[in-house]
Amino acid sequence: MRKLTFILFLLASNTVAADTIQKWTDDSGRVHYGDSAPASDVTQSRSLEIQNTFDPVAYEQAVKRNDALNKEIQALERREKETAKSAKKRLDKYFEELDRKNSERERKKLQKKKAREGGRNHSSIKLKRGKASRNPPSKKSPLILR
Repeated sequence: MRKLTFILFLLASNTVAADTIQKWTDDSGRVHYGDSAPASDVTQSRSLEIQNTFDPVAYEQAVKRNDALNKEIQALERREKETAKSAKKRLDKYFEELDRKNSERERKKLQKKKAREGGRNHSSIKLKRGKASRNPPSKKSPLILR
C-alpha cells in the first residue's frame, strides 16, 4: 500500500514538470523555496528548473505491477476471511459442546439430588408408618366425637 502511495505521489509530482522554483536565503540565514523570490531581505537567490522525467512505459509497468499486487492482496484477504470464518465455526461448535456437557452435568447432579432427597423422604415415611405405637388403642374404650 505504501508503494502504491509513493508511486502515485511520484506520478502526481511529474505532472507539474517544467516549472521553475526559486530558492533563496533571507538575512537570518533561513532557506526558502517558492515560485518567485521576494524583492527584499534576500541575501542569495538561485533559480532551479525541474525537468519532466515522466516515462509512459515505466508508468504502464508500474500500473501492471500495482494491479497484480492488488489482486494478490485481495486473494490473501479472502483466504484470511475464510480462515477466520472456519475458526469461528470451530470455536462456536466447541462452546456449544461445552454448554451441552455442562447442562448434562447439571441435569445429572439434579437427578442425583432428587434421588437422594426422594430416598430420604421415602425412608422417613416408611419409618413413621412402620413404627408401632406404645399405647395401642384399647378395644374397650369407644371413640367419642364431639
